[in-house]
Amino acid sequence: MYTPAVAREVQLYRTILHEIGHWVDYLQKVDIPSDRPGADWSELWDRYWQRPTREREAFAHRYADEAGAAHRATGAVPFDRRDDPARMIALGLRPTDFALDGPG
Repeated sequence: MYTPAVAREVQLYRTILHEIGHWVDYLQKVDIPSDRPGADWSELWDRYWQRPTREREAFAHRYADEAGAAHRATGAVPFDRRDDPARMIALGLRPTDFALDGPG
């Protein structure tokens, strides 16, 4: 059973770090090397996507594991929910959409 705590754990402390891992992989393999003299961004991009999916996913998983461990070690995560209803309203959100028991 998924609870808000489980959803937060998966989405905030795993999925987001995994997706950031894909971005870091792209930066390291395409974006940063493309700034070097004589580099061809299109060629780097094509080589990036020619890599096996399992290799790209392994990088993102490893990044998520390492970044998550580092953030936990410093106490940066987990962090408390920040669901102040007045702030939500000021941002144009409906607090009931974020209630623990679902929309009301």
